[in-house]
Parts: sequence; C-alpha cells; structure tokens
Amino acid sequence: MLLQAGIELLGRYHIVRAIGQGGMSAVYAAFDRQLNTPVAIKHFRNHDPALHASLDREAQILARLQHPALPRVYDIRRDNDDAYLIMDLIEGETLGTLLTQRGSGFEPATVVAWAATLAEPLSYLHQQTPPVIHRDIKPHNVMRTPAGKLILLDFGLAKQWSTGQQSVIAYTLPYASLEQIQGTNTLDQRSDVYGFGATLYHLLTNREPVDALTRASAQIYANPDPLPLPSSLNNAVTPALDRVLMDSLALRADARPASIRTVVALLQAAQSATVSVPLVAANSAGQPTIRVDSQLPDGVSYATPRRFEPRPAPASTPAAPPRPRRSFFQQSPFEQANPGQWLVPQFEKRYEEPKPFSPLNNQQWMTTQQDSNSRMNAMLDDEELENPTQVMNVVFILIVLILLGAFSFLS
Repeated sequence: MLLQAGIELLGRYHIVRAIGQGGMSAVYAAFDRQLNTPVAIKHFRNHDPALHASLDREAQILARLQHPALPRVYDIRRDNDDAYLIMDLIEGETLGTLLTQRGSGFEPATVVAWAATLAEPLSYLHQQTPPVIHRDIKPHNVMRTPAGKLILLDFGLAKQWSTGQQSVIAYTLPYASLEQIQGTNTLDQRSDVYGFGATLYHLLTNREPVDALTRASAQIYANPDPLPLPSSLNNAVTPALDRVLMDSLALRADARPASIRTVVALLQAAQSATVSVPLVAANSAGQPTIRVDSQLPDGVSYATPRRFEPRPAPASTPAAPPRPRRSFFQQSPFEQANPGQWLVPQFEKRYEEPKPFSPLNNQQWMTTQQDSNSRMNAMLDDEELENPTQVMNVVFILIVLILLGAFSFLS
C-alpha cells in the first residue's frame, strides 16, 4: 500500500507524491524539513531479516560513492519492519518515458552519445573495491534532467559483488544476463555489459530484446537466435553497430566485450566509420564520391562500398530499324564493286602431266568414228559410186569429217 501525500515520515520527511513502485519497494518524492531540501525516499516493504542486513551493506557502499551521474545516498532508516533509503531527488523524465513518447527508435548518433555518457558512472562503479554491479540497467532507470544530463538510478538494486557471497537477486528479465538469471555467485562487470547492450538495443529499436532464457532455449534445440538484428528494426542502424550490439548481448559472458568502456569505443568507431555518399562536388566530373570517414577496429567490419556509374540518358531519336539478314553467300553492293578484296582465295592445284591422247579412251571420238563409217558404207553401197573421182570425193569428205571430229575433241 502506497503512502499518502502530505503525511510526515520519520518525524522529518514530508511526502509530496509517489514516483513509482516495484515488487519489493516504492519510491516517493519528499521534502526534508530538517535540511530544507527535496529528497527521494525508497520504501522497502519486506520483513525478511536477510534483506534488511543486505540493505545495510548496500547503504554503506552507496554512501561512499561520489559521482555527478549517480544520486547520493544520505541515510538508511528503519521503522519497525520497514526500511527507508534516503537519497537525492532527481527530476526529469526517464529514457523509457521519452522512448514511449517518441513512438520509434532514436537515431544511432543520439544513442551512441548517451552510451558514452552512461559509461562514466558505470565504469566508476565497476572500479570500486569490491566492484559494484548495478544488475538492473534499463531505459526506465536512466533519468534525463531538464538540463539534458543523464543520471543512473535505482541503486536499491545495486549489489556488492564478492566471491562466494551474493545479495538478494533482483533484475528485469529482458535486460538480465543468463548468468544473472541462473543466480551465479560470481558476477562481474560483463553482466552489466549485457544490460547495457540490451538498453541500447531498446533505445535504437523501440522494442525490448528477447530475454536470455528464450534465446538459450532456442540454442539448445538448434533453432536460430530469435533476437532480430537492430538494423532490421531501424534502417539507420549500420551493420557495424549491429555487430557491436549483438556481441554485447552474447549469451556467454566470455564472448562479450570485457568492459563498458570497450563497448563505447567500439560503438563510436562503428558510428564514425559510416559510409556516406555526399552531393556531387562542383569540381567533380559528375560522379558521386564514396567516402569512408575512418577505419574500424579489429573485430568490426563492414561491406566494401561499390561505385555505381550513372545510367546514360535515353536517346531522343527513334532507334534505326534492324538491318535485314542476308545469306552468307550473298554479296553486298560494296563487295560487288570490289570483288578482288572479297573473293575467297583459290588454292592452286598440283601440276599434273597431260595424258597422251588415245581415241580408245574418248567416247566422243568413238561416236564420231562410228557415224563416219556408217556414212561411208552407205555411199559405197550406193550405185552412183562408179568412177574413181567419186571415190576420191568420198575419201576427201571422210578425211574432212575425221579432222573436224579431232578438232572438236582437242578444243
């Protein structure tokens, strides 16, 4: 049950309003009448003695922290079975609220800038002795003040990490690493790397990431990872940013970047290495230029850009009709006018000696000879061949016929 506004708490804190509540606690905006300053009070409604002992240890750790992006913890007070953690009141709106108001993912440049800002308080926590693991990094635990400053909230869930000992387990499922969900006793800063990557994923895509348990189940059954790439949900996200975020959300702790600062360095390198196609410069030849702003670090790659030539302008005049196909043996007018350049060369035949003339081998000679013999026989049988003159005439005619036949053969 929430405390009513206007009541006095612990004899000095005037409750102004309720800010929010969770499963084990509620947060109120109050006014400290003794110090004359606004404060935030986190009220734990739990009667478990182990929780109260854990809160004492956490309050001692958090009271030593001094960072401009972390709320200061002043005191921890008890009233019967209730515990109250007194800290700075941070006014503004959470990144989760801003994301809901926007209705879509933020630009990558904005998210990378926020990541660089949040890396400072998180790295400060991880450098403490022993290291302080936040365990519940998410958009609703990051406050943006009216001046634009980011403050990391909800240190009631921050736990001291030490080997063999663990505080009360508390997390938000979509942002919790697998080892945190399993209750591993030895958590380190790579667990916060997972929550950090999940927060950036949500800010870029406006969608909570698939929780680690669901992803681990898919891996056990050899199914694809159900976590979609950020670029599939936000076209402004580059493949290089995809790689960094997916590495931060690796199920195995040793597969993630070693620290928050490493994640930010990779994000900034991936963001600055974006391939851009600027407008055509005045001194160019009309071709767009592709510029790579910087080189990516090892482990981060991007596809090599290709150069695209502009298409030629369409022809204003109609295309000429296709030329008719002609036979291979048909000559063009130019070929007919210059036959000597286009004739296929004739290969010379091998010289052969002429064969001697033989009437027996010539059919035309035999036919002529037979015709001459038939006429001669007919004339000899004729009764008019009675004197030698006629016989000589017949012989002369026969010789002429033989000569004509021989001449026609030779020609």
